[in-house]
Amino acid sequence: LMIRRPPRSTRCTHRRQRQMCIRDSHCTAQQTPGIGTANIVLTVRDPRECCVSFYHHLMNMTAEAREASGHNRPASFAAHVNNWLEFAAWYRNVKSWWPYHDHEKVLLLRYKDLKRDLAASIDRIAAFLGWELSMEQKAQVLEYSSFDWMKAHDDKFSGQTGSGKSSFKPGRFIRQGKVGAYKDLLTPELEKKILDRAHSELDPECLRFLEIEIPA
Repeated sequence: LMIRRPPRSTRCTHRRQRQMCIRDSHCTAQQTPGIGTANIVLTVRDPRECCVSFYHHLMNMTAEAREASGHNRPASFAAHVNNWLEFAAWYRNVKSWWPYHDHEKVLLLRYKDLKRDLAASIDRIAAFLGWELSMEQKAQVLEYSSFDWMKAHDDKFSGQTGSGKSSFKPGRFIRQGKVGAYKDLLTPELEKKILDRAHSELDPECLRFLEIEIPA
């Protein structure tokens, strides 16, 4: 659940593949149709990483794209963290989906696990969806899902403005893809704000799943 502020219209896009409908969405559970019918694969990332990642996301957008999406360039990183906490999309989204984390039609994956062992994660996703992948197909999935391939093809992911121009500065949409890089920017005080909000919003079991330390 890599959360960022949704635009005025729905963030959901559709792609038809044979007789399957694949939906890519940043919606909350309440906004998502088909729970209990459709197979839903969710990814969730540490809130500290999401906050920092969204800061770079905003900074790397073109001025035209920021204006079109209703965003402003943050006055400072601290101001961004406060805005991120005020909007609270990450907390709202994770909290909405957690009751379904062990639902038979829902597969919840952590971003750090995808980074740690992508091949094993692909096997889990394929098994959950009932897909059989050949060795060649799996190799292709691994290649196209790798950071290096996506970085080299950044323009395929960055989207376009209404005028047809890229929404991001050249090569700036796919950034680092690292785990733990939030430590480069977050001060202890700002980190505490993010974690305190997680402690107040999320179930202890959810915090343990995310490997967020629970205060004694």
